[in-house]
Amino acid sequence: MSILVLMGAMASTVAWAAEPAAEEDDKSLMEIVVVGSHFATPNATSISPVMVVDAEELRHQGTSRAEDLLDSMPQLNAGLNNSANGDGVSPVTGTATADLRGIGSFNTLVLMNSRRLNPGDSINPSPDLNAIPTILIKRVEVLTGGASSIYGSDAISGVVNFVMDTEFTGAKLETEYGLNRASNDATDIQNIERMSGINPPTRSLYDGRNVDVTGVFGKDLFGGDGHIVGYAGYRHSQGVYGSSRDLSACTLQETGPSYQCLLDGSTP
Repeated sequence: MSILVLMGAMASTVAWAAEPAAEEDDKSLMEIVVVGSHFATPNATSISPVMVVDAEELRHQGTSRAEDLLDSMPQLNAGLNNSANGDGVSPVTGTATADLRGIGSFNTLVLMNSRRLNPGDSINPSPDLNAIPTILIKRVEVLTGGASSIYGSDAISGVVNFVMDTEFTGAKLETEYGLNRASNDATDIQNIERMSGINPPTRSLYDGRNVDVTGVFGKDLFGGDGHIVGYAGYRHSQGVYGSSRDLSACTLQETGPSYQCLLDGSTP
């Protein structure tokens, strides 16, 4: 009796399995449309918004300095950089800094591959962006909220993380040359400066020349078990002085309907 029951169960199973095969022959190929993906993004795992600028955007901007790249972001204020490095009061340090939210570069944490960047010098102990090889940047991640609870008090205003291409293979050379032009044609300001005994510049001037040459080389070693990346760069920036511009040959002070030069020891 038990044998007959087993055989009946086997027969029903075979019949059940054979039915879909007949139906599959009648089905046509269905079109599959992918409407999304599950690729991980910084904003998917972060409690605060993260702004990301990738290497393609860097090429579109055409900048060879990390500080120029950051200055184009709305979250950052211009700190010490190639255009402003010394205000006549603080010493010129030659560093480049990041200043998130405008509350000081000391409160902005700068990372390179998620590791803290060393300060530029002892006078201005803020992370020096000149130590970052811009030619190897893959992307820049900017976090402007909730960072101090993770990184400490030096990340009160946020974190800037430079992700580098540590697997670069081949060779690449980048060069950049630029200069500034000043018209010096503000005759009304020049007249005010002459009345104060200052001889202002009155002709067009080309200065502030800067040269930037950067090279990088990468190669696999030991059949792919190792990798080496070498980077070298040269940068020279000519200084631009306020006395070379008619707009800044002196400090203007408003006096009634006009202006006058505010000289050392003078009062308006």
